[in-house]
Formats: sequence, structure tokens, C-alpha cells
Amino acid sequence: MTRGLRADFEFPARRARATMALKHKGYFYSMDAFIAMIIVAVGVFVVMQAQSKELPRTSVFLLADDLSNYLTHTKIYDLNEDYYPDSIKAWKQNQTIAHIDNTLLEQAGEFYAKGKPELANTFLSNVTIATAQSQYNFEIRIDDVVMFSSYTSTQDNAKSLISSKSIISGVIDNSNFWGPYKAEIRVWQ
Repeated sequence: MTRGLRADFEFPARRARATMALKHKGYFYSMDAFIAMIIVAVGVFVVMQAQSKELPRTSVFLLADDLSNYLTHTKIYDLNEDYYPDSIKAWKQNQTIAHIDNTLLEQAGEFYAKGKPELANTFLSNVTIATAQSQYNFEIRIDDVVMFSSYTSTQDNAKSLISSKSIISGVIDNSNFWGPYKAEIRVWQ
């Protein structure tokens, strides 16, 4: 009987220990789940921060984009002759500029193809006079030859440098083709 009585008294004690063990297991599982959630959240945060982000469009980028669009899309016949120096009007009249449907960059390329880089320089100087701002520097190259530049500091000391490239070609005297040439516009600050 003592044996049976002892078993009766031990049973609730065993049950209490088993219940306590189960309660502690619940804490361990909860803590494991909480730590796992923290690790996953930190991992997601690190991955999201490590992804490359688009650089903000700086004023140098905008000027390079605007200057490139202006030179590659504006036709000579679109120019307001009253705004630009008289040389452009005179060049149209004396047929120095024969194709008024050329873009500004194509016309500079045509001057380059005819072996008149000084004319290309003067032309580009005249058509970019409105974009020449003192805090920005820019350079226009055709086939890696500097056709026109306006700068106060060198590219080596630039905080940011943006380059825009395009291919230009055209016709001389309605029969001979020139180009293709690589045209590059560099803007820096």
C-alpha cells in the first residue's frame, strides 16, 4: 500500500515537472521564433540598402542632357536668326551653310569633314552662346578632336563629369557622304 500511496503522491509531482518543462519549451520556441524574425528583418533591410539606387539628376546631368538634345535635334532652319550672331545669317546667304535641314551638330560635322575645324568652332560658339554658364564647363568633340570648349577648370579637377555621345553623318554637295563620326559632348563642374 505504501507503494501505491507513494505512486499517487509522485504522480502529481511528475505531472507538475512535465507541465513546467512544457511551459519552458514554449518560451524557448517563442524566443527562437522572435530571434529568427529579427534576423530575417535585418537581412531584408541590408539587402534593400545594398541595392543600387538611381543617382539623382544633378544640374550637370540636366545641362549635358539639354545641350545634347539641343545640338542633336535642332535644325538650322529652326534657329531664330535675330538672336544669334550675324555670321550664321551670312553663312546661310553665301552658301557656307548649304543644308539648312542639318542639325547643329551635323553642321559642325560637315565643317569638320570639309577640313574647316575653325569654322566648326565659330559655329558651335555662336549656337551655344546662350548655354555658356560660368559655373559649368563643356566641350564638344568630333572624332576625338575638340571642336569647341568653354571651361574655367579642367576635367581632371571636376566633381562630376557627364558625357553624351552620338553618331553623326551627312551629305556634301548632294552627292558625297561624310562620316560617320563620333560626336561627344562633355559637361563638368
